[in-house]
Amino acid sequence: MHAIPKIPFFSLELSQKFHKLFPPRWMMFLTRYTPWNNFIGTNAARRTDESFRNKDNEQHHHDTSPLEELPIDMVRDVPLEYLHLILYGAMKRLLTLWVDGTNHFKFSEADIQEISFKHMKAGDTKPSEINKPNRSLKCLSFWKATEFRTFLLKTGPVVLRGHLSAELYNHFLSLHCAVTICCSDALSPYLPVAKHLFRMFTEKFGQLYGDENSTYSSHSLIHVTDDVERFGVFDNYSAFPGESNLGFLKNMVRGGRLPLQQVIRRIAERDSLDKICEFENCQGSEDEDLRKGILRMKGIRLDSSERNRWILTKTRDIFKIERICKEEKIKIFGNILLKNNQRNLFDLPIASSDICIYQSKLDATFSSISLDDMFCKLYRIEVSTETSAFFPLFHYIQQ
Repeated sequence: MHAIPKIPFFSLELSQKFHKLFPPRWMMFLTRYTPWNNFIGTNAARRTDESFRNKDNEQHHHDTSPLEELPIDMVRDVPLEYLHLILYGAMKRLLTLWVDGTNHFKFSEADIQEISFKHMKAGDTKPSEINKPNRSLKCLSFWKATEFRTFLLKTGPVVLRGHLSAELYNHFLSLHCAVTICCSDALSPYLPVAKHLFRMFTEKFGQLYGDENSTYSSHSLIHVTDDVERFGVFDNYSAFPGESNLGFLKNMVRGGRLPLQQVIRRIAERDSLDKICEFENCQGSEDEDLRKGILRMKGIRLDSSERNRWILTKTRDIFKIERICKEEKIKIFGNILLKNNQRNLFDLPIASSDICIYQSKLDATFSSISLDDMFCKLYRIEVSTETSAFFPLFHYIQQ
């Protein structure tokens, strides 16, 4: 009897090399229980609804999906969801390789400490719309999806500078830029660019990190923009609302008997009591908030605190809020950063200003704007003692 080889994991290619050493039954064991299968190349024939229903690719199917009974396109009408595919998938895998990897791309202990320090320090200016704290890379296994999103879209381009080789850093930026484009309607003209960046990221992933790490998740990125073109930006069909309400639904269940009925009754009771809704959504009247220098609208908060005072105008000026008041219309007083100090945070793979990302010194001149002049809110992250980086929050965009 042959002993099971004591090797932690096998890629499909490695399994094939072992074919001569192990009987077919062990070959079946290796192929079946490989933690992930490799997907190399980006030019295979596209799967269609017909080929899916006919099970042309038998390895892709375990059984017949009950969804096939519905009158839908099994490929185009089932989008790739970015919370799991990109945040828990590509971004988590990159960070895991950098922190726990074994090759040239692994961070040193000093790198991990410095990156963690910068990432957590960036939390001091984190806007109130980002509700999770910035935690150390040593807590990576406990990070939630919103933390991976903050790192990918906001802090990563700043804190990774100088800790990755130019090739690895630009490879990460290709994912950052592509996902940023897919998160905003305002950047929809750049969708072809995002499609190219996702393909470039996927093709280079195996070259940089090894083909054994080119998984189904990384391969699927080349199809992400097709779903954005069909369904709109990521947040239109992401799992974030469902994930956010899991705790709320769980707290509605008081016992193991008839849990669905319990949830439905609690929701009905909640909807029927206006006072409960008013209590849960109580944010004060608009006039009362404005007297306190606070402006709330469509999911964002603006005030003169460091977290909530930075906005981007329609003329792409960076504006620092000092005071908000209402006369006939809402007026915002503050300082506009000098335009000649505005620079791209990065120039490759695309100019950061194309996706509303800048770096600038904080020298400014006094000015005032109306609410109609605002384009979006910004997240300021300190780059050095003299300059800061500014990242857009696309929760709300004034067209």
